[in-house]
Amino acid sequence: MSLFLRFKKDYFNYLISIILPAFITSISVPVFKHLLGAKGYGNFSIYYNAALLCTAITTGWITQSIYRFYPSSNNKKQFAKHSIIIATLTQLACFLPILIFIWYEKNDLLLGILICIAIYTVSIQFLYMAITQSSFLSRKTIYSETIRSVAYIVIAVALITITPSQYLYILFLAVIVSFFLSVLYLQRQTKQYFNIQTQEATEEINLKSQVKIFYKYGAPLSMWFVFAYMLSYIDKILILRNIGAEEQGNYQAIFDLLSKGITVIITPVLISMFPLLTEAYEKREVVAIKKIA
Repeated sequence: MSLFLRFKKDYFNYLISIILPAFITSISVPVFKHLLGAKGYGNFSIYYNAALLCTAITTGWITQSIYRFYPSSNNKKQFAKHSIIIATLTQLACFLPILIFIWYEKNDLLLGILICIAIYTVSIQFLYMAITQSSFLSRKTIYSETIRSVAYIVIAVALITITPSQYLYILFLAVIVSFFLSVLYLQRQTKQYFNIQTQEATEEINLKSQVKIFYKYGAPLSMWFVFAYMLSYIDKILILRNIGAEEQGNYQAIFDLLSKGITVIITPVLISMFPLLTEAYEKREVVAIKKIA
């Protein structure tokens, strides 16, 4: 299959995998605003976006390195295993500082624990998504994202409706469970993929060397993504402190709806193109790269 045909196939698969969650999000925004009020919705968005920012800081350098170096690896199964180990060790190192900070700032130990677990679960899901995409299992992302988005809204709405528990606990529990279900699905699919691969190379990959390569390549790139993400997070904090929680919640609801529209347009191109170009670059397929570019 030519590079362009592979791009077309993956693009439409990723487009579907983004449209479905975006559609579900467009439904969930007014539902959560109704259940929580603008103030409650905005308050959760502050915590959740802070968790995503922590995920970008602790895991972004790993996911970017997977996209870059996975195609050229001669032992993809071990490469993926090491990537999960690196991410887990990084999360364990950050778990206690994040927990102490939240506990100190909000005097809520349970919330701190839930947020730390959510950061880890989201990070691992992002890693498995990167491995799945780099393995050109684009159709699997449709199912994994559908599982995640549907599970989140069903669990969150059900628990908010039937239990008197604090809504932040419920929403972060829904985040943890939904991302965990997605991880289970992606783990199973990648395991099946590795089992059917007839990979003749048995090159052992040194874990320390992989960490150094990841850090050298991924850290500078990750800093840019973190900076860009932080800009969009700071404006939420400024609105909350200077205008109010209700206005921030309304702003967040509109932002979520608009950002999903932009994501649908841009993201499928990026996530389908990057693995293809990386693999073609490793194979020195210069002509094919020029045609698709």
